[in-house]
Amino acid sequence: MGILGINNRTENWKTVQHFHGLSDAAKVRLVRYLGGAERPAAEEVSLELFWRGMRDYAYEHKVKDDDLVKTYERHFRCLSEKISEFKGKSNFAKLQPRNYKVPVSDSDLKKTLANNLKNTEVDIVLETPDRIFIGEAKYESDLGTNGKLVLVHQL
Repeated sequence: MGILGINNRTENWKTVQHFHGLSDAAKVRLVRYLGGAERPAAEEVSLELFWRGMRDYAYEHKVKDDDLVKTYERHFRCLSEKISEFKGKSNFAKLQPRNYKVPVSDSDLKKTLANNLKNTEVDIVLETPDRIFIGEAKYESDLGTNGKLVLVHQL
């Protein structure tokens, strides 16, 4: 029971409650549970919460917005269609095409998409020498969301 008998339902609270302070042994067990074939030593497993790796990588390596969008389009060209497949099973709002597909000639939309990608927060990242596991935390099973947002991390 939470403070004043109220349960905190925010995703960040739930994420911290379950993952902050995991022992090294628990991190290794989590890697094995997630299908990590390797048997990493405890000191080889890193866990971070509320990770903004794309933003930091783009800044550190001076990645141009245009290159970021091209990479996204190469790897996630069908993202909006894949997310739309879940409409019958969730409460997804209508997806905004500007967050997923950008006409080659529209520099403003490219900048918007690049900014959305750079500012996507990943709730949980677990790194081992051979793999990286990326997770999205949800308090409830409902994956409803605001269609104005980019949903890269929802996958």
